[in-house]
Amino acid sequence: MKKNKYLLTFFYWFIAVIGFQCFSQQTNGNSQLINNYFKSVKQIYSKTENNRSETVTNGYYTNVIQQVGQYNVAEITTSLNDNQTIKQVGTKNLYNYKSYYNNNPVNFNISQKGNSNSLQIYGKNSIVENLEIFQNSNFKTIIIKNY
Repeated sequence: MKKNKYLLTFFYWFIAVIGFQCFSQQTNGNSQLINNYFKSVKQIYSKTENNRSETVTNGYYTNVIQQVGQYNVAEITTSLNDNQTIKQVGTKNLYNYKSYYNNNPVNFNISQKGNSNSLQIYGKNSIVENLEIFQNSNFKTIIIKNY
C-alpha cells in the first residue's frame, strides 16, 4: 500500500513538472520584434535638488528641461520625433510623459510654476500634437490619458 502511495505521489509530481514546462511562456518571431521596439523607446529622467537646465537632443528628438528650485522631477519615456520644452519653477514639481505605441511627432511646451504640482500625460494623438500647458498653482494634479 505504501508503495502505491509513493508511486501515486511521483506520478502527480511528474504530471505537474511536464505540465509546467508545456504551458510556460514560449517565444516566437514576434517576441524579437516587440523587444526591438521597446529598445528604440527613449527614456529621459531628470531630477534636481538644485537649479538645473538640460537639453537632450539627437537626430530624432529634442527635449529641453529647465528646473529652477528643489526636488523637481521630469520623467519622459517616448518614441522618436518628439520635441518637448519643460520648465519647472518651484519645489517638488512632477512632470511625467509616457508614450510607447505612436510615432506621430508632438511638440509640447510645458510650464509648471508653484509647489508640489503634478502633470502626467499618457499616450499621444492628434489632439495633443502641439500642446501647451501652463500650470500656475500649488498642490494640483493634471492627468491626461490619450488612448
